[in-house]
Amino acid sequence: MGDISLAEFKRRAAACTTFEVVNHLHPHRTGPRTVVAVNPKRIRSQRDGDDTTTYTDWPKAGLCRIEGSSITFLGDVDGRDMFTFTFPFPAAEEAGRQRGADHVA
Repeated sequence: MGDISLAEFKRRAAACTTFEVVNHLHPHRTGPRTVVAVNPKRIRSQRDGDDTTTYTDWPKAGLCRIEGSSITFLGDVDGRDMFTFTFPFPAAEEAGRQRGADHVA
């Protein structure tokens, strides 16, 4: 599935305040988002300059691809890329190095 588990990805995403969206099906909906709330089932976000919020259910483990700090949601019928969320948290390798440095001090 990727560098980290889906559960770990959700935990890291919950600490973020913003993220980038690439909508592969509707490119006009691509752009930055503000995190309103994150829970184990879904993420609630708001587009910049928009008063409405959007709820997006997290994908099941088999319907996503995690690469570093990005998660791509895959179509449940055809497996194609639907949209990608990129969060500003460090990739797994960098996070591991940071944890190791914390233990050395």
